Amino acid sequence: MHVLDLQDFKWMNYEFTGEPPGPCNMHTADSYEDKIYVFRGGDGRDYLNDLHELNTTTHHWRSVQDISGLRPPPRANHSSSIIQDNLYIFGGWDGSKRLNDLFVFHLK
Repeated sequence: MHVLDLQDFKWMNYEFTGEPPGPCNMHTADSYEDKIYVFRGGDGRDYLNDLHELNTTTHHWRSVQDISGLRPPPRANHSSSIIQDNLYIFGGWDGSKRLNDLFVFHLK
């Protein structure tokens, strides 16, 4: 994984631990505190709905499994945004229809 140092505008190559997300397309990535959350939309074959967290301090990836409530159904071309302590996933495409739903992950 490559990281752009915004102070020096220099690309760096870091080693990360943990389990990174698999191939991604039509995904979103949002920054919250010292973490980046990746909600995968697809892998080129299937529509997905898995959430991954990269801790930018420890350089560790993890799959976020400890979620209560209803997970969003698999989708691609969705949008996401973080407001306060919440990650919002809106709409997208499930392979047969456009979605107009909203899901919220509380990040604390």
